[in-house]
Amino acid sequence: MGEDRLRASSALANEPYAEGGSPNTRCFERHALRLLRDKDGNFAVLTAVASVPLICAASIAVDYTNANFEAEKLQAALDGATLRAAQLYGQGQTEAQATEAANEVFFGNWTRSLARLSRAYDYRCS
Repeated sequence: MGEDRLRASSALANEPYAEGGSPNTRCFERHALRLLRDKDGNFAVLTAVASVPLICAASIAVDYTNANFEAEKLQAALDGATLRAAQLYGQGQTEAQATEAANEVFFGNWTRSLARLSRAYDYRCS
């Protein structure tokens, strides 16, 4: 009796499936259709899926804003140094003296902006 059942199951396993496909495929299709029709919990799923690109976009915007802010501070320090060097060179100072004064102005402005930034950071963290 056990051999007959084994032969019958192996014969069924070797037969091609009808047009409906395998039982696993039909089961998958049935569950997929039920999932697509079901509206319960869609808000949570869509929120979870949509939050990833939104958080990425927000972090890129913050990084871009910080980079522009740093570029503006750097440009302001460079402009001040250039104006000081041109003023001293026009007044008859040597190139070395004008360059030294420009370096002092540049690093003075740049350091001041960094100190302001670190004070603001220390204030937020305390």
